[in-house]
Amino acid sequence: MEAAIHSIIALNPEYDFKSVDVVGCGSTLGNLLRFASSSSKPFRFDVDLIGDTVFFIRRETTPTEVLTGLRGYGHTFPESYTTWDAEVRNSCSHQRIVHYAFGGLSFLIRSETDAYLKDLSKDELSKKAKSEDSGPLAQAMSSISITKKMPSNDQVLKVRMQGTRVPQDLIFE
Repeated sequence: MEAAIHSIIALNPEYDFKSVDVVGCGSTLGNLLRFASSSSKPFRFDVDLIGDTVFFIRRETTPTEVLTGLRGYGHTFPESYTTWDAEVRNSCSHQRIVHYAFGGLSFLIRSETDAYLKDLSKDELSKKAKSEDSGPLAQAMSSISITKKMPSNDQVLKVRMQGTRVPQDLIFE
């Protein structure tokens, strides 16, 4: 969660962290939702209280664990069909942080996203769709891709202001 907090400070130094009740990631919230719906999948995360804010810290299996017997596209789909923008090409992932209110509590949730659709107007999408034999989604999909680089555990976190802000409605999973 260190990178998430540093990125908020870098983008908005005046952000009021004291107003946040819960900080977590999509995985920890997903585990809580599965637990609440009586799912039997085991999970583990740490809970830390800093001031009045609860932090859910993911503690699951190693990210280098190889999962066998899976069916579907998995991680190879984004790696095969998306690319990094030039200014962020050496990144190891793209994370989003969403702030929302639910049940009287203020949440900050971090999650990884696969890619985004280039910011094309509806007119541009329509023109491209008419000029070729595919729809707007296929046109937009042809301009995106991503690669994967594993983070190192022995490096100090460095914040660099690069890339561009991408509106949430252009993100896809």
